[in-house]
Amino acid sequence: MSAWLVGWAFGEIQAATELLNPSENSPSLFMAAWITGWTLGGIYVVSTIIWQLAGREIITLDSTTFEHRLEALGLGWSRRYALAEIKHLRVTEYARASFANQSAWAPPLIGSGHGPLAFDYGAKTLRIGSALEEAEARLLLAQLEARLPRRLDED
Repeated sequence: MSAWLVGWAFGEIQAATELLNPSENSPSLFMAAWITGWTLGGIYVVSTIIWQLAGREIITLDSTTFEHRLEALGLGWSRRYALAEIKHLRVTEYARASFANQSAWAPPLIGSGHGPLAFDYGAKTLRIGSALEEAEARLLLAQLEARLPRRLDED
């Protein structure tokens, strides 16, 4: 992806130059739409590289809340879940072959996330721990269960 960014930067500079200094035959509307999509693609790739180099998932528990934070370079967002609403905390099978689960390479920005540690919350199944192997997820599950006020795998 880093090598791809070199080509991306060349395209971005060329398109921006064309848009800012149009000739009579320049398709300005097309260039504006193209550079918007091109820029969004570049932002996605840069954020993916940052996630791969400095991203982390942080789990925090208190007596009523389970918090899952995604963070890279000190910036991130948290999702909080009421412990009373979490059901069936478990480790699921997770494909970790080289290219089988490429979604783990990028932060889970939308949806239920990805990873081998799962739990049901309302009508959704949420997954966390994208960098964990199955054995690591089992160790984390044991640590979480030891700190939870009730067992969440029995509901």
